[in-house]
Formats: sequence, C-alpha cells, structure tokens
Amino acid sequence: MDILIMEGQVFECPWTRKALRRPEEYDLDHIIPVAIRPINKLWNLVPADPEYNS
Repeated sequence: MDILIMEGQVFECPWTRKALRRPEEYDLDHIIPVAIRPINKLWNLVPADPEYNS
C-alpha cells in the first residue's frame, strides 16, 4: 500500500472515513478480527486510521 500512496492514491479509513494520504497515516486492520479467525491474507486487511485502530 505504501507504493500506491507514494504514487498519489488516497485511501479512506473504513471506520472513520478519514483520508489516508501518507504511509505514516495508516495502520493495517483486520476485517475479520484475529481473535475470531487468524487470517492474515491480503483480502482481510484494510488501511485504517491508527488512532481508531489502537
């Protein structure tokens, strides 16, 4: 995702709707929580606002 952001792609946090424009502005969050099902595949990860995700 860092490469896409460096090329100008803007992501939006699915939980807060905050625009994520720089690599240091996001964390990866699991759609299906690891506590429920430990899946670390790409389809289960979304860029998220680090303040919300912590």
